[in-house]
Amino acid sequence: MRDKTVKRLLEPCHSSLTAACPTMNLVATVSKKHAVDVWRFNGQRVFGLPVEEDDSRTVEGLAWRADGKMLAVALSSGTVVLIDSFSGKAAHHLKTGYGSTTNMPNWSSAESDAAANLTDRPVWKVSWCSHFANASRIRQQLDGEDVDVSLDDLQGLNADVSKLLKARANLPRNLARVEVDIALPKLSTLPASGADDDLFSTRSSIDSIFHAHNPHSPQAKDDNDMVDVLLTSSRDCMLHISMFDSFGVGSVDVAQALPKGLKGVKIVHDANHPFFSTHFLVMMAIPDGPSNAQTGGESLHLISLGLRFITQTSYNLPILATKATQLQNLLRYLTQVSNQLSAEVRTAFDLPSRFVENVNETLAEDNQSANFMTEAYHLIVTGTCNDKFREWLVDQVADRGLKRWEKAVGDCLDMIRRMASECLLPAIERAQIVVSRLDGLARFGDTASRLGLDEKGVRSVREVLEALNLCCEDMLRDVCTEIREFAAFMRWLKWETEVQTLGEDSERAEEMRETYAGESEIRLILDYIESAMKKSRLVDYIRADPKTPPTESVANDTELVANYKRLRGTGKVAELPKLSDLLQVLQLRSNGVFSSIAETLRKNVIVSYVSELPSVTDMDSRIVAPGGSGQSTLHIVGRLLKKPGHVAHIVYNLDTDSRKPAVLASTSSIQRQGQMLDVKMADDDGFLVLETDESRDDRRIVWQPLFGDNGEGRAIHSFAEGAMGSGMNAHRLAVNGRKGTSSVVVTDEADMGFMVLELDTSS
Repeated sequence: MRDKTVKRLLEPCHSSLTAACPTMNLVATVSKKHAVDVWRFNGQRVFGLPVEEDDSRTVEGLAWRADGKMLAVALSSGTVVLIDSFSGKAAHHLKTGYGSTTNMPNWSSAESDAAANLTDRPVWKVSWCSHFANASRIRQQLDGEDVDVSLDDLQGLNADVSKLLKARANLPRNLARVEVDIALPKLSTLPASGADDDLFSTRSSIDSIFHAHNPHSPQAKDDNDMVDVLLTSSRDCMLHISMFDSFGVGSVDVAQALPKGLKGVKIVHDANHPFFSTHFLVMMAIPDGPSNAQTGGESLHLISLGLRFITQTSYNLPILATKATQLQNLLRYLTQVSNQLSAEVRTAFDLPSRFVENVNETLAEDNQSANFMTEAYHLIVTGTCNDKFREWLVDQVADRGLKRWEKAVGDCLDMIRRMASECLLPAIERAQIVVSRLDGLARFGDTASRLGLDEKGVRSVREVLEALNLCCEDMLRDVCTEIREFAAFMRWLKWETEVQTLGEDSERAEEMRETYAGESEIRLILDYIESAMKKSRLVDYIRADPKTPPTESVANDTELVANYKRLRGTGKVAELPKLSDLLQVLQLRSNGVFSSIAETLRKNVIVSYVSELPSVTDMDSRIVAPGGSGQSTLHIVGRLLKKPGHVAHIVYNLDTDSRKPAVLASTSSIQRQGQMLDVKMADDDGFLVLETDESRDDRRIVWQPLFGDNGEGRAIHSFAEGAMGSGMNAHRLAVNGRKGTSSVVVTDEADMGFMVLELDTSS
C-alpha cells in the first residue's frame, strides 16, 4: 500500500464518524465540537458544516450518496442536512418526521397520540443507498458478452448507465423522462431570511434544488432508473424512509419484528446493495419485561427491511418521487416569497401613514371635513395651497421626508413587482408542469394504484395553481399600475414642495408654475391620491400576517377556480382569497396527495426477523452479488466479544426475489495473533483487519478473503510501533468500498488526524 497523505487536525475528531467518499478523493470528519469538515486526500479542507453559536445539537452520523455528490449529516435534533459536494452549501434540511409514524403491521395513516410524541426523537444513525428500479434488467445487461463494465462503473461520479451497458433505446421510457422545464428560465434567488432552512438565497442552492437536469448539478442522473433511499433511525429503532433526497415515505417501527420478549434498543448497522430492494438491519435488543430481566443482556439480531415498492412500481417510481420532491420544494419557495412580501407590505406604508395622519389632524382643527385628499385635489386643480398644508409640506415632510417616503414605498413596490414577475409566476409555471406530470401518471389506473396517486386529488391541486396564477397576474398588473401612479405622485409632490418652499411672491416659484410639464400625469396623480393613498392595491392580495388561515369556504371550495373567476369578473377584488390563503390551500391539497403516495408506498415495506447474531463489535457488512447464476451472499464481519482475538464471519444466502428470506449459510471465526483494533469490508473479495502484531508493538493492516479458505490473510501494510507520522498512531479504518484501486483512511488513536493509503487488493 502506498501512502497518499498524512493530515493532523487542529481539533480532535470522532473517529467512528469518519466517512470516505465512494467516488471522489474526499473524507469527512466530525470534530469533538461537532463541526463537520470535508478534506481532500492531500489534506486541504474543501467545505464543511460549522457549529452555530449556542448550538447544542450533536452530529450523530454521516453518509455519502452512492455517487458521492451529496453528504448527509444527521443531527441529534432530528434534522438531516444534505450538503452539495460541489458547492459545499446545504441543499436540504430534512425533518425526519417521526410524528407521521406508522407501526407495523397497521398501515393506517391516522396519527395516534403516541406517534405525535415522536416528532422530536433524535437521529441515531443514517445510511444512504441507490437501488436499481429494474435490477434484473441491469444484471442481464451486465452479463452481456459485449459489456465489459462492473457495478462500480455504473455507480461512478458521472456514469452514463445506458451508454456503459450499450442498452438499446427505449422510446416510451425516454419520452417519460423528458424534462420539459429545462426550457424555462431559472428561478431567481430570494433575499436571505436568516432562518435555519434558508435554502434559496444563493445561486448554487437554487440550482441544486430546482435545476437537477443540469449536467453539472449534484442531483443530475444520466439514468433515471436509480432510486436513492435515505434511512434515518432514532435510538428506539424508529426508521424514517426518504427517497430522492427529500421525499418522505414515512416511518416504520422495525423493533416490532423482534421475537416476543425482546425490546429494540437501536439499529447499529445497515447492509444494502443496488441490486436488492431489501435492506438488512442489525439491531441491538435487550430482554423486555421483568420475567426476562435475568435471561441476559444485550444481543444482536438481523432484521430484513423489504422496500417492495421499488420493484413493484418499476421506472415510474423515480418519475413520481422526482416530481413530488420538486413540488415540495416549489411550495417551500412560494411560501418563502409570500412571507417576504408580507414583511415588506407591513413596513412599507408606515411612514406615509404617519405623514398623512399628522396633516389630517392639523387640517381638521379648522375644518372637520378637510383632509389630505381634499387639500391635494384643491392644490392640483386651483393651484392655491392652504397655509397649514403648506406648513406641512415645507416643515414636516420637506426634502428629507420625501426621500424617506419614496424609498419606503418605491422600494417595496419595486420588490413586489420583481418577485411577482421573477419568482412567483415562474415558480407557479414550474409547479403546473410538475402537477401535469403527476396528473398524467394518475390517469392510468394500474400505475396510479401502485403509486398511490388519486386523480381527483391531483386535479384539485391543479385548480389551486390556476387560481394562484390568476392572483399573481392580477397582482403584477396592479403593482405596475401603482408604480406608475406613485412615481407621478412623487414627482408632483417634490415639485410642489419646492414651489411652496420658495414662497408665494417668489419669481422662481412663478416661473416654475408657468413651465410645469406634468399636466399629462395629473390623472395618474389624482387616481393615486384617491385610491392607493387610502389603501394600497397590494392589501387586496397580500396579508400582513401570512399565517392567518383561510376561511373554510375557501379551504373546502371544490370549484375554487370557477368561483375565483366569477368574483374576479365582478371586480370585487377585496373578496378574493389572498396570496397566502391560496398557498395554504395548495399546501393542504398537496399534502393530501403526498400522504396518499407515502401511505401506498409504506404498505409495500415489509419488516421481518431473520436470526440472532453472535455478539460482535466493530461490525461491517457487504452484500456480494456475482454475475450470471452465482449465489448472492450477505457477509457480516466483526470482533467477537466472547472470544478475544477472533473475527466472526457470518454468511447468509440471498435470493433475488425479495419475498424469500435470507438463509444462514455459515458462521465461522478466524483467530488472529495480535490484538484487533478494527474490521472493515474492502470489496467483494475480502475485508481488512487492523491489528497489532505478535509483539504488540507494531500495527498492520491484513487483507482477509471472504471466500474459500480464510487462512491467515495477507499483511498489506504495517506501521512501525503503530506510528502513522505526525505523532499519530493507527486506530480505526474507513474504506471507500470500490473494487480494484481504492483508498483506506486510517484515523489516529487520539483522534487528532488521519492517514490516507492507496489500496489495491488485486495484487
